[in-house]
Amino acid sequence: MEYKFKRIFTIVIDSMGIGQMADAAKFDDVGADTLGHISESVETFEIPNFRRLGIANLKPLKQVSPVDTPLGYYFAMNERSNGKDTMTGHWEMMGLHITKPFKTFTETGFPKELIDELEKRTGHKVIGNKSASGTEILDELAEEEIATGHMIVYTSADSVLQICGNEETFGLDELYRCCEIARELTLKDEWRVGRVIARPYVGKKKGEFKRTSNRHDYALKPTGKTALDALKEKVNDLCKNGGVTALLQKVKKQRIIKARKGGAYPMQQEENYLAQSISQVDADARYDEGVKRLLANKSILAVIMKECVPEYRGCTVWEIAEKYIEGEPQIGAVGVDADETNRSVSATIHGTNTEDVTLTEGTIRYDVRFYATAPSEDGLIGLILNVEAQNRYNAGYPLLKRAIYYCSRMISAQYGTEFTKGEYGKIKKVYSIWVCMNPPKNRRNTITQYSIQEKHIIGEAVEQIRNYDLMSAVMICLGDEDDKNYGGLLKFLEVLLSEEKSPETKKEILETEFDVPMTQTLESEVRRMCNLSQGVKERAMEQGVAKGIGIGEDKATLNAIRNVMNSFKVSADVAMDALHIPTENRAKYRAMLQS
Repeated sequence: MEYKFKRIFTIVIDSMGIGQMADAAKFDDVGADTLGHISESVETFEIPNFRRLGIANLKPLKQVSPVDTPLGYYFAMNERSNGKDTMTGHWEMMGLHITKPFKTFTETGFPKELIDELEKRTGHKVIGNKSASGTEILDELAEEEIATGHMIVYTSADSVLQICGNEETFGLDELYRCCEIARELTLKDEWRVGRVIARPYVGKKKGEFKRTSNRHDYALKPTGKTALDALKEKVNDLCKNGGVTALLQKVKKQRIIKARKGGAYPMQQEENYLAQSISQVDADARYDEGVKRLLANKSILAVIMKECVPEYRGCTVWEIAEKYIEGEPQIGAVGVDADETNRSVSATIHGTNTEDVTLTEGTIRYDVRFYATAPSEDGLIGLILNVEAQNRYNAGYPLLKRAIYYCSRMISAQYGTEFTKGEYGKIKKVYSIWVCMNPPKNRRNTITQYSIQEKHIIGEAVEQIRNYDLMSAVMICLGDEDDKNYGGLLKFLEVLLSEEKSPETKKEILETEFDVPMTQTLESEVRRMCNLSQGVKERAMEQGVAKGIGIGEDKATLNAIRNVMNSFKVSADVAMDALHIPTENRAKYRAMLQS
């Protein structure tokens, strides 16, 4: 019998084993039965939902009786892969058969060679280095770690290397750095473990230590295709055969067929939700395009460059705009990723790609990318610059890493256009400048530059700075007017990109305070963006996002979240991302959705 399912959820309850497997003796697991042992060791054991699904039909339990008609199908499976650790099990569930088990160091701890290299690379002496319980080893060694700065390293029965760090004294960033080094080292075959785990904790003395939720796992990537890869390929095939439009048409057709067959489906209401959501997305997209067009204006770029690019500190804004920016900056036309050798297509911007589509990620383009020259002691030097407008600072990954990736791509993309083999001296310095409009509170009204620096470890072999200072990422985090740092470039960009200020107000501030000539083109772009901003707000109000007409702001916002969730079948968090709900308000709306 063939079954078809609309959605499948795989729920894994780690460490809740139900009886031993056939190869238990191989892994010293004879008699393993976590669920059965729990049942035997307690007086009461209530698991009503599991019981209804049939868990006691699968395994007799002391307090739980089987049911005559279980709601679920139940069966026991034996692992085919050679191993008993978490990673092996998870990979097999996703379709991978592992024949070579991951390394474990349960009996002996990690080899001296690995520990020595870890100490050398991290700068911390390792203590522990044994198999232990995560809570017991804190009681044993955490006080020493806090007092000395040493680093607790331990393992378990799994193929895992774990590092403990006190969040106050060791620091999360330092803990993650050390774990990244450990992950790199344990990619070697002789030290290859499935996971490196950062185990942060708080507390000052024995009996008070508690592990925190800032744990981070550094797992090996799957060694072959998984079920998720197969699913992704199906989605990509669908997109290639018509994209999102085809998908929506297919959904609509299915619903019409269902309605004709007599199925009671609120099709009209659903389509209204979908239309509203798409309209909002379209308005947001046009607004984003307006922001990019503004940032690509030479007068605007010149102000940003003067503040963020040291090469222009002695130049006027006029000189930067008129003398040093080459050609016309390209907006959303140059691909970031590339699977092929770079293709030269443009005479305006030397050697750029109009589009690079990767085989895995699709097309990703720079917001604004352009070439410029800058004065130096040796004459004019060439630079490549990129400016990005980012509305979401917390995008699910460190934004700075993306900025550094963009810098790296701007360097590697020069091969074949700016230099060839043996001509590395021709590489141009690159800048990736990110304008973050809604950063976290602790980053508001800040400008931070990240660059390559020379550090003398032994001796002083001084290199010319131009030979290593080849990339800089600059993060501009805008904020409120009442902040002490508000002014200069931060004020300039906040005024320019504000959704609240009128075109007339913007024009006055930009001309009088920043000497930016309001040309007809620039004024038109400012006015256009303000109109788009107002249009976004008006659409939000129509959907109850902004003001909640007659029903209260919270209720209206809640309705909008539900509309997006229902229309696109997405989670509450994704819906709130799409509607730009402030982070500090999200817990409230999650609670309202549950109630």
